[in-house]
Amino acid sequence: MNKGLFSIVSALLLPLLLSAQDTISIAFIGDVMQHSRQLQYAHKKGSDTLLSESYDYSSYFKYTEDILSDADFAVANMEFVCNLPPFTGYPSFSAPASLAQECKECGIDLFLCANNHIFDKGEAGFKSTADSYQKLGVHYIGVYRNREERDSISPIMVDIKGIRTAFINFTYGTNASALHAVTERMDSAYICKRIEKAKELGAEIIIALPHWGTEYSISPSKTQYKWRDLLYRNGVSAIVGSHPHVVQPIEEVRDRDGNLERITAYSLGNYISNMSAKNTQIGFLFILKMTKDEDGARLVDGENIWLWCSRGGRFETNYTTFPVKDFIGSPEKFPIRYEYDKMKETYNELRDIIKYGE
Repeated sequence: MNKGLFSIVSALLLPLLLSAQDTISIAFIGDVMQHSRQLQYAHKKGSDTLLSESYDYSSYFKYTEDILSDADFAVANMEFVCNLPPFTGYPSFSAPASLAQECKECGIDLFLCANNHIFDKGEAGFKSTADSYQKLGVHYIGVYRNREERDSISPIMVDIKGIRTAFINFTYGTNASALHAVTERMDSAYICKRIEKAKELGAEIIIALPHWGTEYSISPSKTQYKWRDLLYRNGVSAIVGSHPHVVQPIEEVRDRDGNLERITAYSLGNYISNMSAKNTQIGFLFILKMTKDEDGARLVDGENIWLWCSRGGRFETNYTTFPVKDFIGSPEKFPIRYEYDKMKETYNELRDIIKYGE
């Protein structure tokens, strides 16, 4: 992101930063995961497996860092407990802090933590995660040390080049629980109160970030449609979802003049993981564009970049994720031809269904 052009809202903030013709962008990526196989590939040979610095994640954003850094603000779903060794993969995810650090250094400004894995290691796991993110100096939402902290922080308000933007992150549930820590759940009365609070705080754009849907389904569920309608009725501007581990459609609503009124990205799929089941290696990097003029802030457009997550040894030595458009038509760049063929086949099949983006 462009450093210095956003801040957590605490005072009147600089509408002059944004001219009438400027467009700001918020980039979103899907599930950042850490399976056991990823830990094996990231581990530096001969180093202590219990230390965060023993893991190298420099390949994870090699091909997307420029896109994320060019955005004015960037958001990622962090689907693991951070910095509580021993580090483990499925079904109880715990990743080194070096993974979170790599996310931050490559342009991610906001970590989403309301997901089913945030309490995989209980209270100790959450405390380690919160302490690690605070030490990194990165903002996180969706989970809090207690109800009092939740009520004082949520929803988070960010001023992005003069547009007061609220982010509300919530999940259908968690796989485990914690003694004191709380996450924001899909409770309609509660979420509607969060939306009202965002309005009271002066939010001009409200973005809902639900962890929802059916795993491995490329079609939104009835529950997702129900929640979509509820969120928009109550004043949400855009919805960007996670959890299914596969991409789902992106849906726009425009007025008679073609102006974007609201946009829903039902699921961005995985950003990086060890999953190899059908459709789980392809994801979206979604960019939401907004502007502000004398009539106020408004949505302008959405942009979607198709991504491919390549497992260790199949494109580079370590795991990496890259835009499909940069390598489609270049099978010679893949040391294993099967990886290219799978990417091409998956991309062509899903592009015919979703029909949004390149």
